[in-house]
Amino acid sequence: MVKYCSVCGKEMDRFSGVFCRACLKKHNKETRELKREYKKQGLCPNCGRKPMFGHNKCKHCVEVHRKTSNTYLTGYNQDELKLDLLKLKEELENENIRKKDTK
Repeated sequence: MVKYCSVCGKEMDRFSGVFCRACLKKHNKETRELKREYKKQGLCPNCGRKPMFGHNKCKHCVEVHRKTSNTYLTGYNQDELKLDLLKLKEELENENIRKKDTK
């Protein structure tokens, strides 16, 4: 199946993405310039709507990043991972106890 660039309509010269190489370079350049302008104006470079919190992002974007980084691609959330780790520790401790008892 042939893919086409979503901007210029030419046949894709890359295996993934929605932009051809030329449009991707242009898009990246425009995005960098826009983020610089947002920073100069004191707005969050991520969303461009709210004032910056600290020197990188607004409170909302920091919170969204924190929440999304706690959820992994496997679909586990942080609490489930902690429970899995606790179960694993208990199993290892039980194994160590069994080994000591057999000696």
